[in-house]
Amino acid sequence: MTPRILLPPLAIALTLSACGKPAAKDEGGAPPVATVTGEADSVGNDAMAAATPDPAVPDATPSAADTAAAAADAGSAPPAVDSAAASLPEVPATPDSAQAAATVVETYYALLEEGKYRDAWALWGDSGKRSGKTEAQFAAGFATTAETHAEVGAPNDPEGAAGSLFVQVPVTVTAKLKDGTAQRFVGSYTLRRVNDVPGSTAEQRRWHIDSAKLRPASAE
Repeated sequence: MTPRILLPPLAIALTLSACGKPAAKDEGGAPPVATVTGEADSVGNDAMAAATPDPAVPDATPSAADTAAAAADAGSAPPAVDSAAASLPEVPATPDSAQAAATVVETYYALLEEGKYRDAWALWGDSGKRSGKTEAQFAAGFATTAETHAEVGAPNDPEGAAGSLFVQVPVTVTAKLKDGTAQRFVGSYTLRRVNDVPGSTAEQRRWHIDSAKLRPASAE
């Protein structure tokens, strides 16, 4: 007779749990051994849920395309214009304006600085005769001058008389002789032009130096 092996109820429950079958209560009312299943799967599912973005919430991080488009828009924007710095273009002086007369004085001293005495002398009225000197005498007057500069001031308004217009142009002249002596003069030039009347020539309708009033001043 083969001997029978009797197992206690607890051993039977453990054996059945290892085989994946639920353990039944024994007659003595011992509770079955609880097994934990699906815990690892639950943790993995939670991790995947956390890593998957919610499609209802937009991604706030700008893409490379958005960044490039923003940079292009910034580069194409026109620069701001400073209205205080903007200025209207200068209106050219008309031949009969006071500014045109002042330009003749500026040209006169520019020619003197360059040593072009003949051209400077020709800016005097009546083909240079209004200077009171001949061309040679005029040039000789600057034989000892090394430098000549002039600050031309704002002219006054033209005044008419005897069919002509006259304008006074203030100047401050600084000169330096060849021996190093500094000179300074202040005064004004009077310029004249014939009005636009029948019989007047183009030369007469140009501004010419009619007279000059200069006095010595202390050199600075």
